Amino acid sequence: MIFSIIIPTYLRNDDLKKCLEALIPQVQGFQPEFYEIIVTDDSPNGTAQSLVHEFPFVQWVKGPGRGPAANRNHGAKQAKGEWLVFLDDDCIPSDGWLQAYVRNFIDTNEILEGKTVSERNQIRLNEEAPINEHGGNLWSCNFCIRAELFFEIGLFDEMFPFAAMEDTDFYVRLIQAKKNIVFVPEAIVVHPWRVIHPFAGGLQKRLNSQKFFLDKHLPKRTSKFRWGRIKILILSTCQDIYKLVQFKGRGFVYFFERLYFNLMMIFI
Repeated sequence: MIFSIIIPTYLRNDDLKKCLEALIPQVQGFQPEFYEIIVTDDSPNGTAQSLVHEFPFVQWVKGPGRGPAANRNHGAKQAKGEWLVFLDDDCIPSDGWLQAYVRNFIDTNEILEGKTVSERNQIRLNEEAPINEHGGNLWSCNFCIRAELFFEIGLFDEMFPFAAMEDTDFYVRLIQAKKNIVFVPEAIVVHPWRVIHPFAGGLQKRLNSQKFFLDKHLPKRTSKFRWGRIKILILSTCQDIYKLVQFKGRGFVYFFERLYFNLMMIFI
């Protein structure tokens, strides 16, 4: 078994089906004995189990129900492959996705970062997608790591209070351990845009996750950090105003949530 693909899922059967269809051996060009696909399902009552049964090359496991970080860790603990490949349930991998990673499976490489693109241009301010066209992010929706190293680094931190920053935290720990991360632009997945509903309760949770991350990696916030956040506030506000003009006001309310978030980050 060369590698294990870990797909955490939660109430996204339509998206998951498209994802799994793009991973069938005939599409990816690999014999099924060379890799395994593990869908770890946090949905209530195992919503994805019947869907996964339509794909005999996919293994379904019940998730721990403690958020995406714990769900990814749970899938990794079931894996038998030498390499772990993390993919999100709403992502569509390209036909050459796995082959691009395999071409970089050499002794000197331990972490491979794929390219994440969107299916279209952004059309409103209040939609987001983890676009990663040039590397340097290691988003959890598209990267590959030696299984031994994943457990050595300590898995994803399950203590984050919200589904945000746990992949950034993992990336920082890899950098602190002086591990080399290789960007593989041919390992492409398409991530859809997701509409953000402003002031719907997620803002404070995102701030809490940011605070947890900073307390862990930057417990003493210096004046340099504060000034850096002020510059981010100014730049982000200017960019958002430009986008609002471009989008003809679509997502206008979200502008104020982003403004408040960036303002609070100065004093967090």
